[in-house]
Amino acid sequence: MLEEEKVWGRVRHIFDGPIQVSILSVNAGGFSSVHRHVRRFNHFLVVSGMIRVRLYSGSNHDHVTMTHKLYSGDSYTVRPGVLHKFECVKSGQVVETYWTEDGSPAEQEDIERLTVSGMTEPVLHSTGAFPE
Repeated sequence: MLEEEKVWGRVRHIFDGPIQVSILSVNAGGFSSVHRHVRRFNHFLVVSGMIRVRLYSGSNHDHVTMTHKLYSGDSYTVRPGVLHKFECVKSGQVVETYWTEDGSPAEQEDIERLTVSGMTEPVLHSTGAFPE
């Protein structure tokens, strides 16, 4: 099992083949790069915590076309070619799965990053709750 430290948390790759499965430990305030996969589907299943998956359009990823808020038990699949990123609102764990439509290996190199990942300070409302 390969583990990687990321700015936003940690990734444990638990299965690599025609279907890739990873467990993400995500920290509140963390976010991935804006990126796309040419051939891979990218599926997020939230085990705990809360993330937002943002979809973008425009040549400079300057327009958010949709935002999906995912809580524990929720999932969402990003199709190949779609610019996207995830943002962690509440720390937790996410199962990330990749596959291709034709069943060929879902290579980890199939990623085009337009920005870098990072951390922001989580913003709390006066009630102490995270914004949705």
